[in-house]
Amino acid sequence: MGVTISTHNGSAVRREHNIRNEKVVSKEPHIDPNGIHETWIDEPTKERDRMRRYMDSLQFNDGTTALERFEEQEQQLHQKLNRDLQR
Repeated sequence: MGVTISTHNGSAVRREHNIRNEKVVSKEPHIDPNGIHETWIDEPTKERDRMRRYMDSLQFNDGTTALERFEEQEQQLHQKLNRDLQR
């Protein structure tokens, strides 16, 4: 049995292939759906994705995450801006 190691720095389609998204690889006859496949690290390439994941890992004493607090503040800002624009 052969072994393949792949890295990915390209399009979303290739990433879906590499992480064996069933919708993508079901159409590819060279991939055995029952074969052995491991994904060790799946790192989104966009800086925003990395930052959101990092913020989601930071937890405060009350159980909320930095991401939850950021999104709440962002929502409050949008609501305030909408109210100000309606005046």
